[in-house]
Amino acid sequence: PGDLVILIAYAVMKDSEARRYRPSVVFVDADNRPVDLGADPAFVPPDASELLSPR
Repeated sequence: PGDLVILIAYAVMKDSEARRYRPSVVFVDADNRPVDLGADPAFVPPDASELLSPR
């Protein structure tokens, strides 16, 4: 409890598949409920302060 966990999945695919692939980025709250769903790995939701590590 209280730990920040980041999960990343990698895949091997053909070039044609990779060009069509759109990743999913899901932010969850402390109870693992989705709070934001997107495709940009650099995006951080505006109200994500509780999701950020204090370290």
